[in-house]
Amino acid sequence: SCLICMGHPCHICQSGCLHLEPPPVLCVAQGVGVGNRRPLNCGAKVRKGAVYYTSRDGSKSWCHRCYMNLPSVLSFDHDCALSCDEVRPTRPDYVQRVIRKRDLLPRKNAMEIIESWVECKRCHRHMHAHCALLGCPCSPSNKTKISPTTHVPSYVCGQLHPQFVESSDDLPNQISLPSNACTAFIQKALHTLLANEPLCAQTLAVRVLSNTIEECSLPKHIRRYFPGTPAEDTYRSMCIGLFQTIDGMPVLLFTMYVQLYSSSKTAYIAYLDSVDHFQPRSLRSDVYREMVSSFLAYLASERYKQVHIWACPPTRGNSYIFWNHPATQKTPTRDRLCSWYCDILARCAARGVVADVSSLYDFAVIQGHPLPLLEGDYWIDEALRVYKASLQRHARTTACLSQHSNISRVEARINDVLQTSVARPFALPVNPVAVPDYYCVVQKPIDLGCIHSKLVLGAYDTLKDLKEDLILLNENAHHFNGSQHIVAKMAKELVEEKLVFEEVDALDLRLPRQVDVHEKVESRGNCIDITHADSIKVRMLGKDDLPTVSDQRRYKLNSNKEIKHKGTSSSGGILNKPECNDWLFSEVTESLRKMKRDFFVVTLNTDYSDPKACHYHEDSSQEKEEKKGFCEDNMCESRNVFLENCQKNHWQFDTLRHAKFSTVEILRHLLNRETSLKNKEFFCSICSHPILDIVWKSNKACTKIVSGAIRTRQLYSNAEICGNCWKALRTVKEQNNYVPCTISKES
Repeated sequence: SCLICMGHPCHICQSGCLHLEPPPVLCVAQGVGVGNRRPLNCGAKVRKGAVYYTSRDGSKSWCHRCYMNLPSVLSFDHDCALSCDEVRPTRPDYVQRVIRKRDLLPRKNAMEIIESWVECKRCHRHMHAHCALLGCPCSPSNKTKISPTTHVPSYVCGQLHPQFVESSDDLPNQISLPSNACTAFIQKALHTLLANEPLCAQTLAVRVLSNTIEECSLPKHIRRYFPGTPAEDTYRSMCIGLFQTIDGMPVLLFTMYVQLYSSSKTAYIAYLDSVDHFQPRSLRSDVYREMVSSFLAYLASERYKQVHIWACPPTRGNSYIFWNHPATQKTPTRDRLCSWYCDILARCAARGVVADVSSLYDFAVIQGHPLPLLEGDYWIDEALRVYKASLQRHARTTACLSQHSNISRVEARINDVLQTSVARPFALPVNPVAVPDYYCVVQKPIDLGCIHSKLVLGAYDTLKDLKEDLILLNENAHHFNGSQHIVAKMAKELVEEKLVFEEVDALDLRLPRQVDVHEKVESRGNCIDITHADSIKVRMLGKDDLPTVSDQRRYKLNSNKEIKHKGTSSSGGILNKPECNDWLFSEVTESLRKMKRDFFVVTLNTDYSDPKACHYHEDSSQEKEEKKGFCEDNMCESRNVFLENCQKNHWQFDTLRHAKFSTVEILRHLLNRETSLKNKEFFCSICSHPILDIVWKSNKACTKIVSGAIRTRQLYSNAEICGNCWKALRTVKEQNNYVPCTISKES
């Protein structure tokens, strides 16, 4: 009955067509609702079988509930709150980023994906590509390797369609991947841990999956609120993987993304993930803990001072690094993950690796250290969110003026001008729907509402800086409309006649800095024994026991009204006008205080020494040697790229059989330059023309398409067609069976 295998089972597993997990569909609804509708801030996965709505390029999708609350016109990549501080790049395709609700395509999340079939060259029997990794049983001593990389035909609908891919005689293995001093140190530590299990230790290998030099920077518009944090920094990003040879096949079991900041001797464990396939199972937890412990020991031997850890478990059903975990593997809760890290840090403290452990809130507020600049850290995203919300909140005129005398005088003048008809075209940002090409012509947009918000939030040092934005507003109006346009004349009248200040240009508009807000105390690391996990939990909470699980609900019920009426902090911010220049720092640290047991700041013992440590010096020759063996476009260079590639290519780790196949494919793309994912080309299943921008993928595993001048019916497996062939389909029902997908140039 199956049109794919025609009832013929696999020669190895004796099974028919086996299904794979399709890529998830995420709702991208963000922002506020229209009118009295609920806020659109979903971000959840669309459940299987549910209806969702996607754009014609497949880049954005909405669930049905969020779709009902969408406005009639949607605009993207337009951030008026931040565009005034940074030069916007030239984007000639801005019109395409305006989407109308009526143009969204309804689809059903029911995509069917099956495992590919291959044929043995010797016995001409068909089998799954996943089953054929170790070869066909007909070959003597299993010497003939049959893998998806071999040039074999695919068995589809009873017909043979050859797959033109590069041939490979041997399967790739983890030994070919590069190694450095860090991975060698970790592997020696694992062998020491498994001294009583020599057979298990011989199957383990720690390798470097990616090793690049990256740059990170603090956004310009929030730098003034965090003076102690560096504006820019360079770090080394490494992806460390743990492999185990199971049944003669390499299996990737544990992956950890770390960032090493050599300038400040600070490290950041950004992400780590594991799968439940380690053998024997009784040693799985100890080996995974030793991976993190030995990495901390290596950093201590290299004289690193601090390590930052963010204990944030993924939501149920989502993945950080590995795609599609085993069904029996439970997603750790917040308490379980924090306890797991506390056990590791207590073990390191007993070895003399860790000297002190504290929360990020105590590190920044109680001890008075500046917040660290780490790529992808929580507090930077939180600062941007609060800053943008504050700009939007204070963009309109209000009756309450700032308590700062200089700011209040200038603010009163701007409020008076905003009430006039001359300022009406400049009170709010230009609507990208009404004027689609405005942000293509104007590179630095500005409006009076944004100027008012920046004044209230203390973003101007002197009155001269404010006047420069007013001049920019006048120049934008003349540049876009022309000097003879009525809007340009109104802008000239607004700047040269209405907004004329009698004060000098050097008038100070900065908010006063907050002094002695929090009590500065010394670190209590020497007073508390941190060689036990319970002691570290107490150390993380400090004097404030707010974040404990037992008090969260009581705190929420008792202080709900206080938070609702008084705002998130006493320094102002989203609800109140700021009274000091530290308002954004106070808002961010208030969020860190509520999550203080999730952010670990580990102080390493710089006097720690280990004979297994091989000091690693970052010179050009060492870096060149470590990168040897990598292709130029490494698919493991970041967590998002790795996960996206696994989802698109259906490399999942839910079973040991799938984990073996996925690991082999990952190794093949890491070691083979010619099979790079960036060079992957898509061809239409009907017209065989190359697809360059958008590919339409069929929801069904086997599709019947009527095409050609004589209207012949053909069968296609996992059909991928171009836009012209999709439009040529006869009925709307047939078109609804295809989902658009944008071809990424980076993966």
